[in-house]
Amino acid sequence: MRSPNNDHQTVFAKKSSGIAWGLLLLCAVVIISRIFTAEHLPAGLDSGNFMLGMVDYSVAQERPHSPGYPVHIALATAAQQLVHDPHMALLVLSILWSLVAVIGTYALAMAFVDRRAALLAAALLAANPLFWFYGSVAETYTFDAALAPTLMVALLRVRRPSSWMFIGVGVGLACGLRPTSVVLLLPAIGAVLMHRRHNELPAPSLHLAIGGVVIGLASWLVPAIIMEGGVQEYALAVWALTHNSSGGVASNAASLVSTLVWTITIAIIAPVIGWKHRAHHPWWLALWWSVPPLVFFATMHHQKGYLLLVLPMWC
Repeated sequence: MRSPNNDHQTVFAKKSSGIAWGLLLLCAVVIISRIFTAEHLPAGLDSGNFMLGMVDYSVAQERPHSPGYPVHIALATAAQQLVHDPHMALLVLSILWSLVAVIGTYALAMAFVDRRAALLAAALLAANPLFWFYGSVAETYTFDAALAPTLMVALLRVRRPSSWMFIGVGVGLACGLRPTSVVLLLPAIGAVLMHRRHNELPAPSLHLAIGGVVIGLASWLVPAIIMEGGVQEYALAVWALTHNSSGGVASNAASLVSTLVWTITIAIIAPVIGWKHRAHHPWWLALWWSVPPLVFFATMHHQKGYLLLVLPMWC
């Protein structure tokens, strides 16, 4: 005679298997949908600059534009060896980051809600029109959607002290992809570390993380400086093309609000109508993750793709 515990374990295993297959299917849908909707030619100036940078890297000549994205260029160049086309290589990276973003959002949601709600969060992100668009063009913005949830779940779940060095290296490398995004996530990173103080986070772990950041930064910053001709040349090239990039507060705020209206409406409605467990929603993380970037986008500089940095939190 089977015990109730065995029956419960069987049901749980079936549900877990179903969710796993659901996540796998969602990833397949993301890949296929982005392939079918991918741009045929570079649609923006940035994409063209990235392609030029893959041939002859120079921040001063905007190949690519500041801050240079050296890690992105290196990854795209590596991908080009497989697909033999620079534009296709950039699209491969966009799709890859889209996959990481969906899986990372699922993993982060699992830290606070059940499997079904986590799968819903991942599906909401995958179907989001802004996220879908940037997953189909040769830009870097889907990296933001991949970085934020993946970094947060790593910080929340890491246990072994040695793993902190790998997280640090990842953060350092991320600075070579989209450094502004890393800076804007610092308040959220600090909030997670403060939250983990209750688990007696050992100081050596933080020391290892800082060491990892230095290693990650050096791995791309030193070659970038050498290719640009020296520290002064690199600094001048980055500064000359960066400090004039901000727009007016009114135009930035208007663009931000209009994008928010049609971008995260569904994500906000979902928890309100009970699709997710509101009691377990990490509002403290949502605030530290969302408010600083949104303030920056509204007052300093805004481009619709920047919202992918905060979008996974609201799915």
